[in-house]
Amino acid sequence: MLITKKVLKIFRNNLQISSDDFEGGGQLFASINEKEIIIEVASIPDQKDIKSRFSFHPNRKNQNKQIKYFFNKGLHYVGDWHTHPEITPSPSIIDISSMKDCFIKSIHQLNYFILIIVGSSTDPLSIYVSLVNKNNVFQLEALA
Repeated sequence: MLITKKVLKIFRNNLQISSDDFEGGGQLFASINEKEIIIEVASIPDQKDIKSRFSFHPNRKNQNKQIKYFFNKGLHYVGDWHTHPEITPSPSIIDISSMKDCFIKSIHQLNYFILIIVGSSTDPLSIYVSLVNKNNVFQLEALA
């Protein structure tokens, strides 16, 4: 799996650095071939999302429109991303159950969805990445 610089810039632009910053997030869209998944687009937070310092509830109607839009451009919905106000982010029980629920309810042919949680530092290690399906969660590590 590769994440483009354009996507990493979206993550950096939405960091929760100050105590006034709310969680934000979006969806991940990728090109998929036999050898790799390249995450090319991370949607940006929507004004209609419900956000607080420690929670994020996306506008599902808008997200469904985005899935259709990017699919027509050859990109597949592969998961979600959001921020956490901590340097070393980790998923909450709600984060995991929401991603599992999304995997179960979505129409797709993937073995896993991707969950990315962006911490409050620009350090590349301040990003949590996992593969999630209805039964499992596998945390991935960055290659040095």
